[in-house]
Amino acid sequence: MKIGEEVKEVAPGALLYVGATESHSFFEIEEDMLLLVFFSGSSR
Repeated sequence: MKIGEEVKEVAPGALLYVGATESHSFFEIEEDMLLLVFFSGSSR
């Protein structure tokens, strides 16, 4: 996965954080993925 300019290796059970304004993408996907995504509003 690429988050901003940093490439991160993702393995089963990985937990990743991507900030709201951060560009991100997945690449070289070799197996099915199941994603659980949380969104939250401002805490103000």
